[in-house]
Amino acid sequence: MEELFDISENQDIILYNLKQNNKQIINALKKRLLYTRDLAKLIIGGEENTPIGLISENTAEKFNLLREQAGLVNENAKDGSLFYRGVFELLDTENAALLCRHMAKELDNADLLAPKKPATSRVCYFRNRFSDLAYLAFSKYLPEATADYTHDYESACEGVYNGKYDYCILPLSSYSDSVMTRFIDFTEKYELNISLSCRIPIQDEDFMFFCLLSGENARFEGANRLALTVIPGSSCPLWKFLCAAELLGAKCTECTSLPVRMYSEKSYFTLFELDNCDVGAFLLYLQLALPAYILDGIYKEI
Repeated sequence: MEELFDISENQDIILYNLKQNNKQIINALKKRLLYTRDLAKLIIGGEENTPIGLISENTAEKFNLLREQAGLVNENAKDGSLFYRGVFELLDTENAALLCRHMAKELDNADLLAPKKPATSRVCYFRNRFSDLAYLAFSKYLPEATADYTHDYESACEGVYNGKYDYCILPLSSYSDSVMTRFIDFTEKYELNISLSCRIPIQDEDFMFFCLLSGENARFEGANRLALTVIPGSSCPLWKFLCAAELLGAKCTECTSLPVRMYSEKSYFTLFELDNCDVGAFLLYLQLALPAYILDGIYKEI
């Protein structure tokens, strides 16, 4: 019994010390928040109210240079310490996300999700009973929509690319097979953007997601999803990108590794929910922190 009491007493002391340490960390993070805000204003200085997509290369260079200089230096830990390296990597990720959040407040992000559609609604697709159902769902959002049919999926994409049609319809993923990388390849090849998506029942509990794609980055009222091809490279590992996205409120719902043949480096097709996202900060992070990416659409899921 006396031994149990000693253990309990030691436990109380340890827990008290940890709680005190938690308070110290929180106080330090509050100060860090203020310092990061000041650094963000320094980086963005001279470009206040500039549209997020039009920031200069000079601002991007300042972001990466000052972010690196403001990082932690592991002077006390032995080289190769996984614990300290992990902590510093996480803090660097938090730094980048927080800087983008503060910088976005100084920029013009009023039209990031504003609707923009072609004047006409000419749609083409490879016809089957499932794509017919997708067309019926999408046509509710397309005034005076007209449909034409092609002999395969790629011909539909090519028709939009050449300006013959405003939209085409492609399957994106299914419950059983996940993302269909063949069709991602078409969207990249013909420079198409997802404008709408819907779920079409196939059989039993199986279903397939279809996308309405445009060549003009068309967007509809209530867009709340983002599709992105990420080519992170060695400077921004995938885990850091996904962690920063989570910190900025972008919830990842899909992350699929793409075949190496599509790009010279490892790439991933990702989908995000934007309902609770700081969209301006997230788009800014993509521009400043990712070595390469392709924005495949900001769209509405119906």
